[in-house]
Amino acid sequence: MYLKIVENYEQSLSAQIKKEQGIVYTPKFIVNYLLDKTIAKENPRILDPACGTGNFLIEATNRLHRRGKSIKSIIEENIFGIDCDYQAISTLKSMFAKHCPSHYNLYTANALDKNFLQNIGKFDVVVGNPPYVKIQNIRPYERAFLKDWTFTKGDTDLYVAFIELAFSLIKDDGIIGFIVPSGFIKNKMSALLEWLLENRYIEELLDFESNQVFPGVTTYTCLLVGNKRSKSHFVLKKASHLADTDLDDLEPILKDYDKVNNRTLLIAPDNEDFVYRMENSGPKLKDLVDIRVGLQTSADRLFFLRGELEDGFLTYKGYRIEREILLPCCKVSRRQYGYIIFPYHIEDNKAIPMSEGEIKEKHKGAYIYLLRHKVELIKRERGKIAGKWWLYGRAQSLTTLFGKKLFMPSMIKEPKFDLCENEHMVYFSGYAMFGENLKKIKEALESEDFKRYIHITSKDFKSGWKACSKYLIENFSISSLSVI
Repeated sequence: MYLKIVENYEQSLSAQIKKEQGIVYTPKFIVNYLLDKTIAKENPRILDPACGTGNFLIEATNRLHRRGKSIKSIIEENIFGIDCDYQAISTLKSMFAKHCPSHYNLYTANALDKNFLQNIGKFDVVVGNPPYVKIQNIRPYERAFLKDWTFTKGDTDLYVAFIELAFSLIKDDGIIGFIVPSGFIKNKMSALLEWLLENRYIEELLDFESNQVFPGVTTYTCLLVGNKRSKSHFVLKKASHLADTDLDDLEPILKDYDKVNNRTLLIAPDNEDFVYRMENSGPKLKDLVDIRVGLQTSADRLFFLRGELEDGFLTYKGYRIEREILLPCCKVSRRQYGYIIFPYHIEDNKAIPMSEGEIKEKHKGAYIYLLRHKVELIKRERGKIAGKWWLYGRAQSLTTLFGKKLFMPSMIKEPKFDLCENEHMVYFSGYAMFGENLKKIKEALESEDFKRYIHITSKDFKSGWKACSKYLIENFSISSLSVI
């Protein structure tokens, strides 16, 4: 006699409860695939840390029963489940009670509560479908548990903590098998992915790409199988078409841990060697230059002015702005040059804000212009700078903009990097590189090799635009400087 999966419990829940608790029940083909990958030991200790009504645990029980062990013994010795949904745990307990009246390892608790975890022990297998809940939808009293986990700072999701939890609960020769959102493997700045790769924890990744695994739920997912065993490679699979697809038949792509990183995880094998060569043929960009962000005015269209200087003034839309309060400036994203109102003094490498009275007295034309836009300027940064409305929204980078530099836009179609010899010119809406050998670096970054590199490793945007952030290009190597 085998256990049957509870199929109607999810339908009894409201949409609000499903959203708050991240309840999405797992298709059987996913359950079977993950259990095929994880239950290899003869008598494994198995945990589902977000078990719901037990899809994974019930199937795992049946598999162990087929090996000859009684269901009662399996429930007592092998099967462990945790869930914060009391009704789901009660439903699973009722099913188990028919075979094991007195003892089962099912707990109504939050699996992320480290106090609860102290006495639960280690497992051969941690498997399941953890909750997918964005930080803004997590109930306030549950957010307290997230502070104890490494990768849950900022804009996060519950499943991220559950992945870290799983690796903390497996034995040295244990294994995990999860279905989770695929966002973390596609985020090139994912600290979680970096941690998994650095520790070589991934055994297999199966990316469902644009396919929707859960009926009626718009969530892009992947399967993560991992362990702590030493390994030089892992397997990547891509399910481009889900219908009539046997996951075991998907072509495995062998990924070399020595060559893979956050940016190259999902690239095609024929591009992998090229990217590796581009990142290892000379000194890396991050070791040659300091990449700095530009001004943050929070009202660029008001502070940045384009026009001609004449007789010590810049005429702009009928206003005459004094030259003394202006600095030459570049809008890097558009490669536009002009001037910016700079209401600061730079003294001893410190930015000293001008007072309203000073601007009114010494730069009357600029003051009239700024006063005309006072209402809009006050609204910046949610009104936090209303008392200093004539200044920039943020004071960062005010003293780090000066010197020879190579402008770097954050989005590119064709790689174009303007070399700026004017040490007094400032910039916004992009980055600039500071360092030696900027001309040779410019040549390297405008090469066909760099164009192909950024095309492969960067994120796609509409109309052929590619992201070009500091993080995305800092590992590109400049071969022409390898002997300098």
